[in-house]
Amino acid sequence: MKFRSVNQKLIISVLLVALVLAIFVSIVSFISELERSSSQTEVMLNQLLDTVEDTASIALFSRNDQIALDVLKGLLKNDIVYKAQIKGDEGFDFQLSKDYVTNNIEKVILRPLISPFGDEELGYLLVQPAAQFKLIEAKHGAITNAISSVLIIIVTSITIFLIIRSNISKPLTYVSDTLHAIQIGHKQRISELKKNKNDELGRLVLDINDLLGVLDDKYKNELALRKKVESIEQQLRSIFNSTSAGLFALDENGVLITFNKTFQHILKNVIADISTPNSLLASCFHEQEEFNNLIVDAFQSGQLETQDFSLLATKDAGLTWVHCLLSKVINESGKVHIEGVIFDVTERVKVEKSITYEANHDMLTGLLRRQATQQAYQQHLKVSTNFKACFLFLDLDGFKEVNDTYGHRTGDKVLVIATERLIDCVRETDLVCRIGGDEFLIILINCSNTNTYQIAKNIIMSIQKKIPISNGISIGVSMGIAHLTENAKGFDELVQAADTAMYEVKRQGKNGYCVSNEEKKVHKISNKI
Repeated sequence: MKFRSVNQKLIISVLLVALVLAIFVSIVSFISELERSSSQTEVMLNQLLDTVEDTASIALFSRNDQIALDVLKGLLKNDIVYKAQIKGDEGFDFQLSKDYVTNNIEKVILRPLISPFGDEELGYLLVQPAAQFKLIEAKHGAITNAISSVLIIIVTSITIFLIIRSNISKPLTYVSDTLHAIQIGHKQRISELKKNKNDELGRLVLDINDLLGVLDDKYKNELALRKKVESIEQQLRSIFNSTSAGLFALDENGVLITFNKTFQHILKNVIADISTPNSLLASCFHEQEEFNNLIVDAFQSGQLETQDFSLLATKDAGLTWVHCLLSKVINESGKVHIEGVIFDVTERVKVEKSITYEANHDMLTGLLRRQATQQAYQQHLKVSTNFKACFLFLDLDGFKEVNDTYGHRTGDKVLVIATERLIDCVRETDLVCRIGGDEFLIILINCSNTNTYQIAKNIIMSIQKKIPISNGISIGVSMGIAHLTENAKGFDELVQAADTAMYEVKRQGKNGYCVSNEEKKVHKISNKI
C-alpha cells in the first residue's frame, strides 16, 4: 500500500473540514440575509407608502389621472418597487410596472386610501416589491459574511493544524521514522521528546524503548538458542547418517519418503533403484507380500512390528538378510506415516540357519533328523487333502562288522556312500532321514504302491553294490514298509509298523523288504538278479 504520512492526512482533513464549514456558513448566511432583506424591503415599502399615501388619496378623490400617474411613476423610480397600482370605484384604475420580464411572485402590500375629508375608503394603493433587489441585497450580505467566516475558519484551521502538528503529528512522525530505521539486534533507541516528556507521547516513547530492550534480549537468546539447535541438528544429522542402522520413513502405501546413508549402504546391491525417494521398499525384498503385510500390521496395531527379510541382490552379490522394525507415527499436522529401522543381520541369520541346520540334519550324512522329518511329514499331512505316504525303515546289514574290522572312520565313509545311494534312488520331494547308527527312514510322498516297491528294490540293489574302500566292502540292507491308511496316520505309529516289518526281514535272512500289512512275507532282493 502507498505510504501516506500523518501530516498529509492532517492537512487533507483540515482542508476538507474548512471547505465543508465554508459552504455551510455561506448557505446559512445567504438564507439569513435573504430573510433580513425581505423584512427590510417591507419596512422600506411601508415608508414609501406613508410618503405618497395622502397624494394618492387626493388623486383618487379628485379622480385626477395625472396626479395618480405621477404618484405611480414616483414609486417605480425606487429600486425596491417592481409594480404599483391605484384602484378606486367606478373604473378608476391605474397601474405601472417596470419594463423587464420577471417571474416575480413577491408578496404585494396593500394600503387602503381614505378620503381626505372623512373616513370613507375610496380604494387602495398596491405595491409589489422587486425580487431582484432582495436577491442582490441578500447576495451582497451573504458574500460579506461568507468572506469573513471563511477567513476566520482558515485562520482557525491553520492554527489548529500548526498546534496539532507541533504537539502530535511531528513527534509521531519522528517516533515512526526512528523506529522504522532501528534494525534487529542493534542498541539504537528513540530519543526523549522534550516537549512531550510528561504526556502520552513521552510515555509511549519510554514504553517502546523498554519493549525494544526486551525484544533485543529475546533476539539474542533466540540467536543463541538457534545456534545451539543448529549444532544439535548437525550432531543428530551426523548420527542419523553415521549410525549402523538404516533409518527410513514410508507413507501408507509403502513408498519411501526419506532415508539415511546407512540405509543406502545396506541396500547398495539391491536390484531395485532406491537412490531416491518415491520408491517402493517392498520391491527390494524376496518376501514382498510379507513386507506389505507387516506395513498393514504396523498401521492397524500401532505397535512396533519386526521381521527378517532377504534382499533381492545383484548377480555377483550374495544373499543379504536384514532385520526390519516398523512403527506408526503421527506428525504434528496429523499425517500418518511409517518410521522404520533395518539392520544387516546376514551373519546372524547365517549362524541361526547353521544352528537350525545342525539341529535338523545329521552332521555326518546331512540327512534330516527324526524330529525334523516328523515336522515335515505333519506339514504335508495338514496342507494336502488326498495325501499319500509310505514309510520305509532301513537297517544296513553287515555294517557292524565293517566298523569292527576297518574302524569307525571307514564306517563313517560307508554311511556317507550309503546315504548318497539312498538319495539317488528317491525323488526330491521324498524325505530321507537318519534315525541313528545305521538305521534310516524314507518317506515317499504321494507315491503309488508299484513305484514304492520298485524304489525299495532299487535301494536294496544299490546298497548291495561294493563300496570302493580298501579292497571293496560289501553291505546289505533290510527294509520294512508301512503304508499310510485311515487307521494309521500317526508318524510314530507308521515308523513302528515299518520297524517291525524290517525286523521280520532280519529274522528271515536280511537283504529284502517286508510290507507291514503282508503277514511276515519277505521279498528277497539280490543285485545279481
